[in-house]
Amino acid sequence: MCNSSAVKWCLAEKRGKVKVLLEGKYKDATERLEYLKTSMRAKVEHPSWVVKLQFAARWCASRD
Repeated sequence: MCNSSAVKWCLAEKRGKVKVLLEGKYKDATERLEYLKTSMRAKVEHPSWVVKLQFAARWCASRD
């Protein structure tokens, strides 16, 4: 059985919450962290999406 407490999800913060922060080092660090998280997500999700579309296209073509 999987221990759910061992998993730590790093989700992107909503843009509105980051925008409301006061100008300073904390806001700059938060914006940089959000940029890193979203760039990593794009790098991981794009190849999997391409593969999914390739296999889905073949599967749909054979249904006709």
